[in-house]
Amino acid sequence: QSMVAEIVKDKSSMQIKLYLATNLASLTYAVLEEILYMFHCITKYISLKGSLLLDKIQETFAALHIFDDDDDIINQAVDVQKRQKKKDLLASLFHDLRRAQTYSLLLKLKQFLKNVYSISEAKVHAYNPKKSKSLSSERPFHALPPKIPPFKGYSAEVIQFYENPSLQSVSNDSKTIEMFKKTYHEFKFIMSTEEEADAEEEIRENAAESEDESPRNTEEDEN
Repeated sequence: QSMVAEIVKDKSSMQIKLYLATNLASLTYAVLEEILYMFHCITKYISLKGSLLLDKIQETFAALHIFDDDDDIINQAVDVQKRQKKKDLLASLFHDLRRAQTYSLLLKLKQFLKNVYSISEAKVHAYNPKKSKSLSSERPFHALPPKIPPFKGYSAEVIQFYENPSLQSVSNDSKTIEMFKKTYHEFKFIMSTEEEADAEEEIRENAAESEDESPRNTEEDEN
């Protein structure tokens, strides 16, 4: 989907990302496949890069000692070279966390639409875009939601902080570090929630396959 692709673009402003996500959340979808295909696009982007991005953020946090007890440790640069390295790490962290906000927004949108349209994880997993190209395969919703609730994407604070992607504006003051931590924790939580849902559905599918195969094995043993 072009709107999902536009949200993912780094050059898109936070306002534009939120505007597009809010539009996607507020549309009335008459066909299930419309939403499932959007989920497919979201999953494609995040499954390829989400975990790698989270790992990179964690490594940068460790390099900057952001979670250490000493609040001043990121300011303790003994020479110009080390100060420049910390500055570069902060700039990289800002860029990565801004992207993490984008992924979090998309996963919030996915969960929002799953709740509004009562779409199970089993339906999400079973969807195959290659098998859903013909109109005959599209399934209309039997009951559309009477009213779509407001979608909560970015807060005004997040938009203001990440709106300008100019890396030269990054500083290591306490307000910046707290926003970094907040973004990281939110991204980590929503990624873990998504991974747990996927893992639970895979376990359910494997259990169902085992049950289907059991009668066959029994018949073969009897023969």
